[in-house]
Amino acid sequence: MSQNQLTQKKQQGRLVLETLGPLPPERKCFRMINGVLVERTVKDVTPALQTNSDGLKKVLEELVKQYKKQQDDMEKWKKKNNIQVVQQ
Repeated sequence: MSQNQLTQKKQQGRLVLETLGPLPPERKCFRMINGVLVERTVKDVTPALQTNSDGLKKVLEELVKQYKKQQDDMEKWKKKNNIQVVQQ
């Protein structure tokens, strides 16, 4: 899954959490789990959504770190080998 897709999933999860926030905990809601629509209550769904959101945040942070490290390694390699990029 790409960084953009993960970011989009994180934003969708945040939007759902913001929407469910003011609702009463016993209110009925539905959640898609592995392609199956499951009936739950807001109090049951909210912790799972928060866990998913936190997990996506950690994954995105790790991807950004890896990307920056690869970018730095590439710059060091270019400098070491005296490589210059020519743009047209």
